[in-house]
Amino acid sequence: MKSICALVHRPDRDRTFFQRYYEEHHAPFAARLFPFRGYARNHVDAAESFGWDTISEFWVDDPLAPLRVIEGPHAATLRADEERFLDHARLAPARVEEHVLSLGDHADAVGRRLAVLLEGAGMDRALDWARDLARHRAGVALDIVMERGFAERGSAFPADAVLWLAGHDDPGPAPAGLAARLLRTHRCETDMTAAKDNFENEGHA
Repeated sequence: MKSICALVHRPDRDRTFFQRYYEEHHAPFAARLFPFRGYARNHVDAAESFGWDTISEFWVDDPLAPLRVIEGPHAATLRADEERFLDHARLAPARVEEHVLSLGDHADAVGRRLAVLLEGAGMDRALDWARDLARHRAGVALDIVMERGFAERGSAFPADAVLWLAGHDDPGPAPAGLAARLLRTHRCETDMTAAKDNFENEGHA
């Protein structure tokens, strides 16, 4: 199962602090606690006008496993670390259906990745468009939102789907009926092999 989440800095911080703290402190800490199969952060470039700072990706084998961590003995420590840099009231998560459409690196040689936020009812057209792009590009994937979290708090994930492309090249116009917003990001991914070994060795499996 895959989920994604848009996250933003707390009001008295800024994007630079948020992204640095996330990578240097929070991501390594979270990777030790959570039994993720995969864990990546797509940090929105400083120049982009967007209501969040980062779109994170999480893959798990057991969808209940993260909940056990959140409610477990490390819950207070985890929450305290999150409160150092992010605004909990504006977390915008979603469960997605992932379509990996071409093999290859998720980002280019310097970590650049494009997130194309799609809105509209034409997810079949979105998938056809992504498949067409995948014929000529490596690392193409489409995440279709299946379930949004926290809608009652006004912080539901801000798109119906995300098209992921390596590099920052514009893919061209979206199909009719779909609105597209391009976000330039820089992708960071955690090697979960070592993190998972630590998690199990500490008796948290």
